[in-house]
Amino acid sequence: MKLNGAPVRSTIIYAAMGAVCLFTLSFAYPITPYSKFYHFYGWVMTAGYGYLLVKWSGNKLGQLFLPLLTSFLATLVTPWGGLLLVLPIHLLALSWIRSSICFPNHLLRGVILEIVLCFGAATAATTLTSHTPGGTALAVWIFFLIQALYFPLSSSRNKEEKVFSPDIFEKAGRQVERILAS
Repeated sequence: MKLNGAPVRSTIIYAAMGAVCLFTLSFAYPITPYSKFYHFYGWVMTAGYGYLLVKWSGNKLGQLFLPLLTSFLATLVTPWGGLLLVLPIHLLALSWIRSSICFPNHLLRGVILEIVLCFGAATAATTLTSHTPGGTALAVWIFFLIQALYFPLSSSRNKEEKVFSPDIFEKAGRQVERILAS
C-alpha cells in the first residue's frame, strides 16, 4: 500500500501537539484525575490519528465511522473513573483502523504488532508517568512515540515502495551535472 506522507515524522509531530494541548488544557480547566475529560480526549486523539492514517493510506474517510462510533459510545457509557474500561476500547479502535482498514497485514503478524505497540505503549505510558498535568501529557507523548514504530516494523509496504524517489534537489543536481558535462 502506498503511503502519502511521512508517517513516522508526522506521528511524532502529532504526539507533541497532543501532549502540548493536554498540558495546556489541564491548566486551563480544573481536571481531576480519571475524569470524563480524559475519556473524551482519548477519543479525540484516536479520531485525529485515525484521520491521519486514512489520509496516508489513501482510503476513504467514511471507513472510520464504525470504529470511531464504537469508541465514542464506549466513552459515553463508561462511568466516571472508568479509564481502565474505556482505554482498551480506544486501543482496539486504533488497531482496527490501522491494521484492518488502512494498512492490512497478515493476520497473525498484525495482531502481534498491534498487541505489542498499542498495549505495550499504553502500559509504558501509564507506568512511567504520574497523574500530574505534566505526567499525563508525557503519557500521550510516550504512547504516540511508540506508535510511530508501526511503520518501520510493518511489512504492509511492498519492496518497490521502500525505494524512495530521488529528491527534487538531487534531480536538479544531476541535470546541472549533465548540462556542464556536455
